[in-house]
Amino acid sequence: MPPKKQSKDVLNIVTTGEKLGNLIKLVKRYSDAMGDSSWRFYKKGIQIHSIDAAFVCMLEVAVGKGYFTKYTAAKEFKIAIGEYDLETLREICALAGDEELTLRIPDNMNNFLMKYGNVNRKMKVPTEEAQEAKGDTITNVYKGTKIIGNINMEELRLFLKASATWKGDSERICIVEKKDSAFEMKTVIDDKMDEVILDLNKSLKNKFKDKTLKIMLLSKNLNTALKQMKPLTEELVLRGNTDYPMMIMAKNADPKDRLDFKEDINWWFMIAPRIESE
Repeated sequence: MPPKKQSKDVLNIVTTGEKLGNLIKLVKRYSDAMGDSSWRFYKKGIQIHSIDAAFVCMLEVAVGKGYFTKYTAAKEFKIAIGEYDLETLREICALAGDEELTLRIPDNMNNFLMKYGNVNRKMKVPTEEAQEAKGDTITNVYKGTKIIGNINMEELRLFLKASATWKGDSERICIVEKKDSAFEMKTVIDDKMDEVILDLNKSLKNKFKDKTLKIMLLSKNLNTALKQMKPLTEELVLRGNTDYPMMIMAKNADPKDRLDFKEDINWWFMIAPRIESE
């Protein structure tokens, strides 16, 4: 009898549990609220997309093969990974820690096959379709916005931690505003009775060039995003414009070129503006 053909992997990733875990945590937080996330695998890297039903928050991630120790995709394909499966993957990555972890999908596309140390783990590959925005929303928003500035992650986190010290029930509203000589990020609490202010004139590099700017959003949406981004970058790029969403990136790059995978990892996180009530 002729020898049985050895099956080839559709996907083979070698990395550490920590690095893959950080990527999953970035996406999982939005899958909790948004349901499934869409993962598209290309020969040069991975494109991940998550969005909520109300289009309040949208996240797109481009992960180049350089992010991993080894990355091979035999063909282009897409899967939808939901909250439960992402949490299982995160737990496996946490167990692997800084050890080498291999993740494979064989050509039958039925299972994730994972190995770290002497442990082998198999789990079913999801088959559902993920929700995606119509058109290229991320690129269109990018075109309509301008750089607010580059900011140190820890400085922005310190501002948000100060904002979180208020324990009342009112929603904390974050306002980014440039007017006259003032340029501030301000958290307004309890109908302006309490405020936390970050002086963006001192905190930003590559500052917004126009004379005026005002963006309002919920502080909790910004804070949640930064918690997941913190292990992946020390500096963030903020983009925005009046009447446009705020966009947060690891590096300022036009998302129309995201499938070139020029960076090891980049993301475009969009927070829709809060409409000020009369």
